[in-house]
Amino acid sequence: MIRALVVDDEPLARERLRQLLAEHPDVEIVGDAENAGDAATACAAMTPDVLLLDVSMPLGTGFDLLRTLSPVPAVIFTTAHAEFAISAFEVNAVDYLLKPIDTDRLAQALNRLRQKLARPDAALPNAAPSSTRLAFRLPSQILFVRPDQVEWVAAEGNYCRVHAAGKAMLVREMLSAIARRLDPARFVRVHRSAIINVDMIQKVVVDKQGRYSVVLQSGATVRVGTSHRKLLQRLIDDDF
Repeated sequence: MIRALVVDDEPLARERLRQLLAEHPDVEIVGDAENAGDAATACAAMTPDVLLLDVSMPLGTGFDLLRTLSPVPAVIFTTAHAEFAISAFEVNAVDYLLKPIDTDRLAQALNRLRQKLARPDAALPNAAPSSTRLAFRLPSQILFVRPDQVEWVAAEGNYCRVHAAGKAMLVREMLSAIARRLDPARFVRVHRSAIINVDMIQKVVVDKQGRYSVVLQSGATVRVGTSHRKLLQRLIDDDF
């Protein structure tokens, strides 16, 4: 029997997990907690095999909690925040599920957990991507791409369109947040609503009105804002 502790500050989220876990007869919920402090106490008293753990909570994050535990149970993160996925896998999380939790994805995570518990020293199939990858939240999954696969990113209101690996993905993240996750030596904001990968530049063109645009390897054309020209020029070491 797998002993599970549900840790989430949202009562509805805890109840949702209880309902989903009830479909797995080999999983026993030994308790729940709404913050890191209560979770630490519960872990000491109940010694769960796995934590179904939220990231953002009062009195400390899920990561703060893990630093206080010894030994540390297996962890399946359950969160609304895609941006912590790499950090989650760096602490050897079994899986990283985005809210609202999908029945099939939870089942996959539990299968990975069963394999981990059966063979603690064995590598999990489809193991976590390296920290050199970027995580982007899509409606039903997290997609990992290498930075060199990202061609450009365009702001669309409270969302961004990430053009990477031949796909155009709409992600719920502000352009400024994505910019903080990109290497400033290789990515430049050429417009208030666009970031490009300098290595993807095919050419820079100027129209009859003196406006600058960058043509990327895919053929996409991205306008360059007047206030962003100097930074672009420094990165590509070219005068225009």
